[in-house]
Amino acid sequence: MRPVHLTFITIVLLMAIPFTPCAAGDIPEIYLYVNDLASPPVLFSEEISDIENVCYELDKTTGVEIAVVIVNTTLPTGVDMYAFEVFDENGIGKEGKDNGVLILVSIDEMAWRIEVGYGLEHILNDAKVGRIGRDNLEYGFAYNDHYVGIYGAVLDIAQEIVDNYDVEEGGHSDPEPVYLDRRLLCVSGIILVVVLIASRGRFITPLIYVFRRGRFGGGRSGGGGASGGI
Repeated sequence: MRPVHLTFITIVLLMAIPFTPCAAGDIPEIYLYVNDLASPPVLFSEEISDIENVCYELDKTTGVEIAVVIVNTTLPTGVDMYAFEVFDENGIGKEGKDNGVLILVSIDEMAWRIEVGYGLEHILNDAKVGRIGRDNLEYGFAYNDHYVGIYGAVLDIAQEIVDNYDVEEGGHSDPEPVYLDRRLLCVSGIILVVVLIASRGRFITPLIYVFRRGRFGGGRSGGGGASGGI
């Protein structure tokens, strides 16, 4: 089969894959670092990249993992239990270090939850993450600018960790690099161009999930954190 035919078939197949948002109440399988599971997507692809760059640099520097999850609703589970279950089932943070943070945003409920792992509770206490959520995530709801709200929350949390986290005590390992086949990169580039032209960039977000970074490290939640909404 000629390469051009293979490329065309691959494009057709990938574009035919439906992007199915997480059903209400389901606990999703999430990946490093931003998971926009809302329908329609809340963030543009470049906004996701901006947030993930901060998360990656923090992970690389300290070993701390931040997960961002955006859903339409957490009902009937509720934002607090939903966040705990997402954290627990996906193992956010490094195994044995429990140094993970989950930022959960529920669009339809206009609610949020920041869940903190055991290894970070002495830095990110309930009062501190509550303030970060109110200052940033609630701004996103109030002004319908979730990118600014989430990016601000990630930056504030990352700064607290960089300023106060003992890397030697908490442990540190570089996040695993992602290797992609050159032919796959070529195909993905063509797909990106086609979809960008067709959708003017907004619905490129689901395509990001074809090339995921990988899973989280196996940490546990400490049950600490804060939630809120407007």
